[in-house]
Amino acid sequence: MNSFKLLLRSSIFLALTSLLGLGQAEGKNVAPLANKPAQAAHGSPSSPSSRDFYELNFPPGPALAQILWTTQGEGAKKIKGRVLASGKVRVPKNVLLKVILSTEALEHMDSIEQLAALPVNNIIASNLDFTDDHMRHLKNFKGLAHLNLDETLVTDKSLALIATFQDLMTLRISVTDVTGTNFEALSKLPRLLNLNIHGITLKPGCLAKLKGALTHLLDLDISTVNLGREDAAALAPAIELKSLDLAGNKGFDDSCVVHLAGMKRLKSLKLVDTSVTDKSVTALSKLPNLKSLIVRNRTFWRSGSPSETNGRLKIVDSASKSNATLEIFKPLH
Repeated sequence: MNSFKLLLRSSIFLALTSLLGLGQAEGKNVAPLANKPAQAAHGSPSSPSSRDFYELNFPPGPALAQILWTTQGEGAKKIKGRVLASGKVRVPKNVLLKVILSTEALEHMDSIEQLAALPVNNIIASNLDFTDDHMRHLKNFKGLAHLNLDETLVTDKSLALIATFQDLMTLRISVTDVTGTNFEALSKLPRLLNLNIHGITLKPGCLAKLKGALTHLLDLDISTVNLGREDAAALAPAIELKSLDLAGNKGFDDSCVVHLAGMKRLKSLKLVDTSVTDKSVTALSKLPNLKSLIVRNRTFWRSGSPSETNGRLKIVDSASKSNATLEIFKPLH
């Protein structure tokens, strides 16, 4: 009987030892994995955990916006991602976000405000009935580098708010109700490099209010803003420009070209449908980096042939899309 009890105890002990050993082995395999991403069969990390995402809640139904980003894949490969702002969505952390608003967003701008806590550096609201009241909902997006309000209903009232985006590099407010009466606000943006005010009704004297920003702009589109002789001098401080679009300003003529003389870095100049003629070719050819002059041939060429140049400058006819160096227009004799 004692032998039987001893044998029973030994069996129980061995069973418990075996069971405890298995538990320890499993613990060694599982515990470390609980603190880091699981490994896929080929050794690369699997999908990130919920801690790698922002979780957002939008009204169900039509999307209020598209949220886009680009991440770095293996090597130099770029991986683009996108989610639609509808219902519950997840957006990856540690990436810059681009937000393209939809028409539905105009009725739910309070919901769009939650994105201000994320690294959004680009907002596009173009071609929407987006007003100054809607603009107020963007006041906390302090990290904006790019803002596109083309063909919206914003006015000069929004410029003071836009001026609070101190990291802003690109601003598009073309074909809006902006007139320039509050351009001094934009003049305070220290990093603004690209400005497009095409198609606005620019009030006389207002371009000069941009002086502080003009000194460091690289790209300026002031086409079809009714720019005339009285405002041409305001362009003189824009000495860092690489691209300037003056197309559609009938009041800008040969007498205004002198104000472009300091633009030593200018590479591209559009003068389509202005009153500038070939009389200005000599002056423009002195700009050391100017390579492309875009005109409308039938109104630009008046004297029949341009002055002598070194052939560096290409004059492009906007109507025919053709281009040629000035050498072609030299007399054959």
